Amino acid sequence: MPAPLAGPLFTELEEGLSAMPRKQQVLARTILETPELVALGSVRDLADQLSMNSATIIRFAKGLGFSGYQGLQAAVREAYLARTGARASRAPLSDGATGVVGEAIARVRANLDVALAEAESPMLDAVAEVMLKSQRVVICTTGSAAVPGLALSRLLLYSGVRAELVDSPGIDRIIRLNNVTPNDVVVVIGLWLAYDDALQALEMATDRGATTVAIVGSHASPLARAADHSLVAPAQGANLPLSVTATVALVEVLASAVAGRQMDHAGETERSLHERYEKEGLLAKGYLERRRRD
Repeated sequence: MPAPLAGPLFTELEEGLSAMPRKQQVLARTILETPELVALGSVRDLADQLSMNSATIIRFAKGLGFSGYQGLQAAVREAYLARTGARASRAPLSDGATGVVGEAIARVRANLDVALAEAESPMLDAVAEVMLKSQRVVICTTGSAAVPGLALSRLLLYSGVRAELVDSPGIDRIIRLNNVTPNDVVVVIGLWLAYDDALQALEMATDRGATTVAIVGSHASPLARAADHSLVAPAQGANLPLSVTATVALVEVLASAVAGRQMDHAGETERSLHERYEKEGLLAKGYLERRRRD
């Protein structure tokens, strides 16, 4: 578990923890142990995660000297991003990007800040190495996580890594995972919520000796705790319940790290595929004509 964030707020919470009422202790421990839940989630999100009333959280924030939850969140987010080596962008929003659009842009930027800092961590290099050494990479997704899952599977194939996407739940997933071996890597991609079938996929892969990787929206996710390796890409939306932008960015960097370790193979794959596209007539005619002229 990472060390608590630095600053007067976190020192105050640590020192006063034992004397707090039970619900306040839960909130304090959440800030100290899983600060991303506060840094990147709304008061409603946090209330749902902790099975607590939003008003209780707001009172807690005011008791710490903040005007409300947003003030507490801003303080936690600043410290959290500073620890990851990233800070929320201070750049002005584009012209007209105010209101709901501005809020969405700010959320995407904040999510990307954390995901890109994670992409520079030693963990990403470790995951890239185990993928390269594997016989096969099996990627399991549920719901909207199929978007970054499809991107990862295709990019790994371009990089010369045998990869397959398993986006079917229930019995179909069990059948697909039944032949996983210790030579395989099983990747589970979750967004903000952790679905039971995703957790079962990790457990099934672990039982068969495979190396497991979780790409999730929070270190607090049960998927992160169940996997051998975990990478975090916040998936909080602004006006939508979730966002896949940061997750897609993280899997693209991961696939790029894999490809960069065997550039000759990746380049040969690209040339071979392009020749096949032309031979099979899959490319637009206008594109081919311009390419021949050039």
